Amino acid sequence: MIMLELTRKLEFLYPTYVLAIVSIGYICGELGHYLIGVTSKAVAQDLHYGDISCQLNLTDVYLSDLPIQCNTANDSETCSSYTLNGTRYCEWTYNGLGLDYQILAGPSFIAVFTIAGIVMGLLADKFNRVKMLGACTLVFGVAIILSGSVNEYWQLVILRMIMAAGESGCNPLSTGILSDIFPEEKRALVMSVFNWGIYGGYGISYLKCHCSTWMMK
Repeated sequence: MIMLELTRKLEFLYPTYVLAIVSIGYICGELGHYLIGVTSKAVAQDLHYGDISCQLNLTDVYLSDLPIQCNTANDSETCSSYTLNGTRYCEWTYNGLGLDYQILAGPSFIAVFTIAGIVMGLLADKFNRVKMLGACTLVFGVAIILSGSVNEYWQLVILRMIMAAGESGCNPLSTGILSDIFPEEKRALVMSVFNWGIYGGYGISYLKCHCSTWMMK
């Protein structure tokens, strides 16, 4: 009886609670989406994909202090010969760019996201949106986690595609749920808060990369 009474008193918080949950889910989805862009070099060096070039391997020097810029070297031997006070400051390694990266960041995600998003939008009007959103969140969440344990480039491509399929349902399903819960006069504010997830996930991905780089120093 007491719990029932407490539930009734807190009922007015339910819409805000739903908005918070779907917004956090959207942020997590966008975090997984953009993370490959800010960690591509480190991932490429682990999985050995993309272009190889001569790059600076020191963090405590200014480019103006270097006798020769690393990007002028066209082969590993020349790259290794560049020294500063007896220390090699360049390395010949994967830079995280090239066609392989473009496939990861582009077609493998965007093509699946676009097609699956249309399908999710159609299904959102016919089936239980809450259950579908839960399933989509589980799919892209598992894909993001597994992406950190891959050993081959093709495995990452497949997981990016699965991630895109799951994340594609977040926007149409969440929008439908929020439209059902909030009155028309509040929907503009609600949607603006929800869509902040794009920029929240984008910003957090860069923060995560910066912190990881700082911890490795």
